[in-house]
Amino acid sequence: MRDAVLEATLELLTADGYAAVTVPRVADLADVHSSTVYRRWGGRAQLVADAVRQLSESTIATPDTGNLAGDLRALLGDVVGLLSHPPSLAVIRALAGIPPEFDQEISAIKVQFWRGRFDAGTAIVERAISRGELATGTDPQQVFELLVGPAYLRALLSGFPLDNAFTTATANHVLRAFRRPDPRIRDSGQASSENDTRSRR
Repeated sequence: MRDAVLEATLELLTADGYAAVTVPRVADLADVHSSTVYRRWGGRAQLVADAVRQLSESTIATPDTGNLAGDLRALLGDVVGLLSHPPSLAVIRALAGIPPEFDQEISAIKVQFWRGRFDAGTAIVERAISRGELATGTDPQQVFELLVGPAYLRALLSGFPLDNAFTTATANHVLRAFRRPDPRIRDSGQASSENDTRSRR
């Protein structure tokens, strides 16, 4: 019953918008009694939040490739896969297009949508810190936002391709921005600078 109700919720959300998601319409589409839906979910916001939570759990995993570069590419690849899947993209577009008058009502929905994604990003950053690839105190949310933000921009606004070249380039940019410098490289550069200074003297 739950799957039928949540599927009906997403169908109404993507077809007619958030305002069209009502308990009677969802119940009718899912072929269940409205009283059953009210008892389990309470109302529209809870229905949409649960549907979005289920979508998030089924589409975004937490990669563990053994290194930061591989994890970033894998996570962004999952996000690109989600945004390249028309039904999933339709849900994201519907969420992005919810009118401002519903802002307070949908605040929990936004939290549900992003929580699983931020959790995946946090796990990746914490493992990279423990391996010495990232500095202690690196902000997982900032890493995640810089990694996936360009993908959502392309999917929702610019329409530029979400291809392998984009995934690789974006992950590499984030890696260079946050990766902890290799002290051997820094020391080598410093030694070279000192040698140059001595030679000028």
